[in-house]
Amino acid sequence: MSPAITPQCQHGRRLPAGHVRLAVAWLALLSPSIHDAAANNPACASATNDWHDSAGTWDMAQNSNGFISGQFNVSSAQQCPTNETYKLSGTYQGNGKFSVTGTYNGSNPGCATSFVYSGTISGPGCATAAMSWSNSANLAGTSTWTAQCQHPTGESQITFTGFSTQPSQTSVASFHQILAPFVVNFIDWGGRTVTETFPANTSTDTCNFAASAIPPLTPKAAPPLTLASGAGYNDNIGVNDTVVKYYRNVGRTPCSFTDKQVMVIDCPTSNDPYATNTLVTKLDDLTVTDSRAGVTSPSLKFGPAPPKYTIITWLNILFQHTN
Repeated sequence: MSPAITPQCQHGRRLPAGHVRLAVAWLALLSPSIHDAAANNPACASATNDWHDSAGTWDMAQNSNGFISGQFNVSSAQQCPTNETYKLSGTYQGNGKFSVTGTYNGSNPGCATSFVYSGTISGPGCATAAMSWSNSANLAGTSTWTAQCQHPTGESQITFTGFSTQPSQTSVASFHQILAPFVVNFIDWGGRTVTETFPANTSTDTCNFAASAIPPLTPKAAPPLTLASGAGYNDNIGVNDTVVKYYRNVGRTPCSFTDKQVMVIDCPTSNDPYATNTLVTKLDDLTVTDSRAGVTSPSLKFGPAPPKYTIITWLNILFQHTN
Protein backbone atom coordinates (compact mmCIF):
# COMPACT_ATOMS: atom_id res chain seq x y z
CA MET A 1 0.00 0.00 0.00
CA SER A 2 1.38 3.43 -0.91
CA PRO A 3 1.10 6.40 1.49
CA ALA A 4 0.02 8.51 -1.50
CA ILE A 5 -3.10 6.44 -2.13
CA THR A 6 -6.61 7.51 -1.15
CA PRO A 7 -8.74 4.33 -0.90
CA GLN A 8 -11.42 4.06 -3.60
CA CYS A 9 -14.53 1.86 -3.57
CA GLN A 10 -16.19 0.00 -6.44
CA HIS A 11 -19.32 -2.05 -5.82
CA GLY A 12 -18.71 -1.76 -2.09
CA ARG A 13 -15.16 -3.21 -2.23
CA ARG A 14 -11.81 -1.46 -1.76
CA LEU A 15 -9.67 -1.57 -4.88
CA PRO A 16 -6.24 -3.23 -4.47
CA ALA A 17 -3.27 -0.87 -4.08
CA GLY A 18 -0.29 -0.83 -6.35
CA HIS A 19 3.08 -1.67 -5.27
CA VAL A 20 12.86 2.27 -1.35
CA ARG A 21 43.67 6.96 14.94
CA LEU A 22 43.96 8.30 12.26
CA ALA A 23 47.55 8.85 11.02
CA VAL A 24 50.62 6.84 10.72
CA ALA A 25 51.26 4.39 13.53
CA TRP A 26 54.59 3.33 12.06
CA LEU A 27 54.95 0.08 14.00
CA ALA A 28 56.04 0.75 17.58
CA LEU A 29 57.87 3.85 16.42
CA LEU A 30 54.82 6.07 15.95
CA SER A 31 52.01 7.12 18.20
CA PRO A 32 48.38 5.91 18.12
CA SER A 33 46.35 7.60 15.44
CA ILE A 34 42.94 8.94 14.32
CA HIS A 35 40.51 9.77 17.06
CA ASP A 36 37.89 12.30 18.12
CA ALA A 37 35.72 13.19 21.10
CA ALA A 38 33.01 10.89 19.79
CA ALA A 39 29.87 10.17 21.75
CA ASN A 40 29.10 6.57 22.70
CA ASN A 41 27.66 4.61 19.75
CA PRO A 42 27.49 7.54 17.29
CA ALA A 43 24.28 7.47 15.26
CA CYS A 44 23.60 8.40 11.64
CA ALA A 45 23.10 12.16 11.75
CA SER A 46 21.86 13.23 8.32
CA ALA A 47 18.76 12.44 6.22
CA THR A 48 20.22 14.22 3.18
CA ASN A 49 20.00 11.80 0.27
CA ASP A 50 17.89 10.52 -2.63
CA TRP A 51 15.94 7.75 -0.93
CA HIS A 52 13.91 5.03 -2.66
CA ASP A 53 11.20 2.58 -1.66
CA SER A 54 8.45 0.68 -3.45
CA ALA A 55 6.22 3.79 -3.53
CA GLY A 56 8.65 6.24 -5.12
CA THR A 57 11.65 8.52 -4.65
CA TRP A 58 12.29 10.83 -1.71
CA ASP A 59 14.69 13.68 -2.53
CA MET A 60 15.61 15.21 0.82
CA ALA A 61 18.06 17.79 2.16
CA GLN A 62 18.74 18.43 5.85
CA ASN A 63 20.32 21.72 6.96
CA SER A 64 22.63 22.40 9.90
CA ASN A 65 19.65 23.04 12.18
CA GLY A 66 18.09 19.66 11.41
CA PHE A 67 15.30 21.02 9.20
CA ILE A 68 14.41 18.68 6.32
CA SER A 69 12.94 19.78 2.99
CA GLY A 70 12.40 18.02 -0.32
CA GLN A 71 10.01 16.26 -2.65
CA PHE A 72 8.38 12.84 -2.94
CA ASN A 73 7.86 11.56 -6.50
CA VAL A 74 5.22 8.83 -6.87
CA SER A 75 6.37 5.85 -8.94
CA SER A 76 4.02 3.02 -7.98
CA ALA A 77 0.42 3.49 -6.85
CA GLN A 78 -2.81 2.53 -8.59
CA GLN A 79 -5.02 5.43 -7.53
CA CYS A 80 -2.34 8.14 -7.39
CA PRO A 81 -0.69 8.37 -10.82
CA THR A 82 3.03 8.03 -11.41
CA ASN A 83 4.97 11.33 -11.36
CA GLU A 84 2.55 13.05 -8.97
CA THR A 85 4.59 14.95 -6.36
CA TYR A 86 4.37 15.86 -2.68
CA LYS A 87 6.25 18.65 -0.90
CA LEU A 88 8.23 17.32 2.05
CA SER A 89 9.10 19.05 5.33
CA GLY A 90 10.36 17.60 8.56
CA THR A 91 13.05 17.42 11.22
CA TYR A 92 15.95 15.26 12.28
CA GLN A 93 15.33 14.31 15.92
CA GLY A 94 18.67 12.85 16.97
CA ASN A 95 19.96 9.29 17.38
CA GLY A 96 19.33 8.58 13.71
CA LYS A 97 15.60 9.34 13.96
CA PHE A 98 13.68 11.73 11.70
CA SER A 99 10.16 12.51 10.54
CA VAL A 100 8.79 14.09 7.33
CA THR A 101 5.33 15.23 6.29
CA GLY A 102 4.26 15.06 2.64
CA THR A 103 1.70 17.59 1.34
CA TYR A 104 -0.12 17.10 -1.98
CA ASN A 105 -1.00 20.19 -4.04
CA GLY A 106 -2.38 18.39 -7.06
CA SER A 107 -5.96 17.62 -8.04
CA ASN A 108 -6.11 13.85 -8.59
CA PRO A 109 -8.75 12.38 -6.22
CA GLY A 110 -6.81 9.13 -5.92
CA CYS A 111 -3.91 10.85 -4.13
CA ALA A 112 -4.04 11.31 -0.36
CA THR A 113 -3.78 14.94 0.66
CA SER A 114 -0.96 14.26 3.14
CA PHE A 115 1.08 11.61 4.91
CA VAL A 116 3.69 11.36 7.70
CA TYR A 117 6.78 9.14 7.60
CA SER A 118 8.91 8.45 10.70
CA GLY A 119 11.93 6.22 11.00
CA THR A 120 15.58 5.59 11.81
CA ILE A 121 18.65 5.70 9.55
CA SER A 122 21.25 3.00 10.15
CA GLY A 123 23.67 0.56 8.58
CA PRO A 124 26.97 0.90 6.71
CA GLY A 125 27.11 4.23 4.92
CA CYS A 126 23.93 5.34 6.73
CA ALA A 127 22.16 4.23 3.54
CA THR A 128 19.14 2.36 5.01
CA ALA A 129 16.11 3.66 6.92
CA ALA A 130 13.35 1.63 8.60
CA MET A 131 10.14 3.64 8.25
CA SER A 132 6.51 3.65 9.37
CA TRP A 133 3.80 5.85 7.82
CA SER A 134 0.21 6.97 8.00
CA ASN A 135 -1.84 9.16 5.64
CA SER A 136 -4.88 11.41 5.56
CA ALA A 137 -7.02 8.52 4.23
CA ASN A 138 -6.50 6.60 7.49
CA LEU A 139 -4.12 4.10 5.93
CA ALA A 140 -0.82 3.08 7.56
CA GLY A 141 2.12 0.80 6.91
CA THR A 142 5.86 0.26 7.04
CA SER A 143 8.63 0.59 4.48
CA THR A 144 12.38 0.26 4.04
CA TRP A 145 14.21 3.12 2.38
CA THR A 146 17.53 2.66 0.64
CA ALA A 147 19.90 5.23 -0.85
CA GLN A 148 23.18 5.55 -2.68
CA CYS A 149 26.15 5.87 -0.35
CA GLN A 150 27.20 9.52 0.13
CA HIS A 151 30.91 10.37 -0.25
CA PRO A 152 32.82 13.37 1.10
CA THR A 153 34.60 15.45 -1.50
CA GLY A 154 37.69 15.34 0.69
CA GLU A 155 38.87 16.90 3.95
CA SER A 156 38.80 20.56 4.93
CA GLN A 157 39.91 22.91 7.71
CA ILE A 158 43.06 20.89 8.41
CA THR A 159 44.83 22.53 11.34
CA PHE A 160 47.78 21.77 13.60
CA THR A 161 46.47 21.52 17.18
CA GLY A 162 49.61 20.82 19.23
CA PHE A 163 52.35 18.39 20.14
CA SER A 164 51.78 15.38 22.34
CA THR A 165 52.29 15.60 26.10
CA GLN A 166 52.62 11.83 26.41
CA PRO A 167 55.98 10.57 27.74
CA SER A 168 58.29 9.49 24.90
CA GLN A 169 55.88 10.98 22.30
CA THR A 170 56.66 14.68 22.69
CA SER A 171 57.63 15.19 19.02
CA VAL A 172 54.32 13.77 17.71
CA ALA A 173 52.03 16.43 16.20
CA SER A 174 48.23 16.35 16.15
CA PHE A 175 46.16 17.65 13.21
CA HIS A 176 42.39 18.15 13.18
CA GLN A 177 40.17 18.01 10.09
CA ILE A 178 36.55 17.60 9.04
CA LEU A 179 34.88 15.94 6.07
CA ALA A 180 33.70 18.11 3.18
CA PRO A 181 31.13 19.24 2.21
CA PHE A 182 30.07 20.40 5.65
CA VAL A 183 28.42 23.82 5.35
CA VAL A 184 27.81 24.15 1.60
CA ASN A 185 25.51 21.28 0.53
CA PHE A 186 25.37 20.44 4.19
CA ILE A 187 25.80 16.84 5.28
CA ASP A 188 26.40 15.85 8.88
CA TRP A 189 28.76 12.86 8.64
CA GLY A 190 27.92 11.59 12.13
CA GLY A 191 27.51 7.82 12.19
CA ARG A 192 29.92 7.27 9.28
CA THR A 193 33.10 5.26 9.82
CA VAL A 194 36.45 6.44 8.45
CA THR A 195 39.62 4.37 8.17
CA GLU A 196 43.17 5.10 7.13
CA THR A 197 44.96 2.83 4.65
CA PHE A 198 48.46 2.80 3.21
CA PRO A 199 49.15 1.67 -0.39
CA ALA A 200 52.07 -0.70 -0.75
CA ASN A 201 55.51 0.62 -1.65
CA THR A 202 54.76 4.29 -0.96
CA SER A 203 57.03 4.81 2.07
CA THR A 204 60.31 6.72 2.03
CA ASP A 205 62.72 6.57 4.98
CA THR A 206 65.89 8.61 4.51
CA CYS A 207 66.94 8.13 8.14
CA ASN A 208 67.44 4.38 7.92
CA PHE A 209 70.81 2.84 7.05
CA ALA A 210 72.19 -0.68 6.67
CA ALA A 211 73.36 -1.16 10.27
CA SER A 212 70.51 0.77 11.90
CA ALA A 213 69.10 -0.59 15.16
CA ILE A 214 65.71 0.80 14.09
CA PRO A 215 63.96 -0.90 11.14
CA PRO A 216 62.81 0.99 8.04
CA LEU A 217 59.49 2.78 8.10
CA THR A 218 56.54 0.36 7.95
CA PRO A 219 53.12 2.03 8.25
CA LYS A 220 50.37 0.35 10.24
CA ALA A 221 46.78 1.59 9.99
CA ALA A 222 44.90 2.70 13.07
CA PRO A 223 41.51 1.13 13.95
CA PRO A 224 38.41 2.49 12.14
CA LEU A 225 36.70 5.49 13.74
CA THR A 226 32.94 6.19 13.77
CA LEU A 227 32.28 9.94 13.85
CA ALA A 228 29.93 11.69 16.23
CA SER A 229 27.47 14.29 14.93
CA GLY A 230 29.29 17.44 13.85
CA ALA A 231 32.68 15.96 14.71
CA GLY A 232 35.91 15.84 12.81
CA TYR A 233 38.89 13.76 13.82
CA ASN A 234 42.44 14.17 15.02
CA ASP A 235 45.38 12.58 13.25
CA ASN A 236 48.66 12.09 15.12
CA ILE A 237 51.79 12.29 12.96
CA GLY A 238 55.35 11.57 14.05
CA VAL A 239 57.91 9.22 15.54
CA ASN A 240 58.70 8.68 19.20
CA ASP A 241 61.49 10.41 21.08
CA THR A 242 63.82 7.41 20.99
CA VAL A 243 63.81 7.48 17.19
CA VAL A 244 64.61 11.21 17.13
CA LYS A 245 67.50 10.85 19.59
CA TYR A 246 68.91 7.77 17.89
CA TYR A 247 69.12 9.19 14.37
CA ARG A 248 70.56 12.46 15.69
CA ASN A 249 73.26 10.74 17.67
CA VAL A 250 74.39 8.52 14.82
CA GLY A 251 74.69 11.55 12.56
CA ARG A 252 71.78 10.83 10.19
CA THR A 253 70.01 14.22 10.56
CA PRO A 254 68.68 15.98 8.62
CA CYS A 255 66.48 13.10 7.41
CA SER A 256 62.80 12.34 7.08
CA PHE A 257 59.98 9.78 7.00
CA THR A 258 57.34 10.13 4.26
CA ASP A 259 54.24 8.09 3.54
CA LYS A 260 51.01 8.19 1.54
CA GLN A 261 47.78 7.87 3.51
CA VAL A 262 44.47 7.06 1.79
CA MET A 263 41.36 7.82 3.86
CA VAL A 264 38.27 5.68 3.15
CA ILE A 265 34.65 5.84 4.35
CA ASP A 266 32.17 3.03 4.92
CA CYS A 267 29.54 2.10 2.32
CA PRO A 268 27.20 -0.93 2.23
CA THR A 269 29.39 -3.02 -0.08
CA SER A 270 32.83 -1.40 0.19
CA ASN A 271 35.05 1.18 1.85
CA ASP A 272 35.47 4.04 -0.62
CA PRO A 273 38.43 6.51 -0.74
CA TYR A 274 37.80 10.22 -0.25
CA ALA A 275 41.24 11.75 0.49
CA THR A 276 44.89 10.98 -0.26
CA ASN A 277 47.41 12.68 2.02
CA THR A 278 51.18 12.91 2.20
CA LEU A 279 52.53 12.51 5.75
CA VAL A 280 56.04 13.75 6.56
CA THR A 281 58.18 13.82 9.70
CA LYS A 282 61.45 15.72 9.32
CA LEU A 283 64.32 15.42 11.81
CA ASP A 284 66.94 18.16 11.98
CA ASP A 285 69.85 18.61 14.40
CA LEU A 286 67.83 20.83 16.76
CA THR A 287 64.18 20.60 15.62
CA VAL A 288 61.41 18.22 14.55
CA THR A 289 58.55 19.11 12.17
CA ASP A 290 55.53 17.06 11.13
CA SER A 291 53.13 17.68 8.26
CA ARG A 292 49.86 16.28 6.95
CA ALA A 293 48.37 17.09 3.53
CA GLY A 294 50.60 20.16 3.18
CA VAL A 295 49.82 21.59 6.63
CA THR A 296 53.04 21.75 8.69
CA SER A 297 53.54 21.98 12.42
CA PRO A 298 55.84 24.62 13.94
CA SER A 299 59.44 23.47 14.25
CA LEU A 300 59.70 21.87 17.68
CA LYS A 301 62.96 22.54 19.49
CA PHE A 302 64.04 19.14 20.71
CA GLY A 303 66.81 19.78 23.20
CA PRO A 304 70.40 20.78 22.47
CA ALA A 305 72.27 18.93 19.76
CA PRO A 306 73.64 15.83 21.54
CA PRO A 307 77.20 14.51 21.17
CA LYS A 308 77.62 12.25 18.16
CA TYR A 309 77.74 8.74 19.53
CA THR A 310 78.94 5.99 17.27
CA ILE A 311 76.51 3.52 15.78
CA ILE A 312 78.03 0.72 17.89
CA THR A 313 77.53 2.75 21.08
CA TRP A 314 73.84 3.31 20.25
CA LEU A 315 73.35 -0.36 19.39
CA ASN A 316 74.74 -1.27 22.81
CA ILE A 317 72.45 1.26 24.53
CA LEU A 318 69.34 -0.02 22.76
CA PHE A 319 70.14 -3.67 23.39
CA GLN A 320 70.77 -2.99 27.10
CA HIS A 321 67.31 -1.39 27.32
CA THR A 322 65.68 -4.48 25.84
CA ASN A 323 67.47 -7.00 28.09
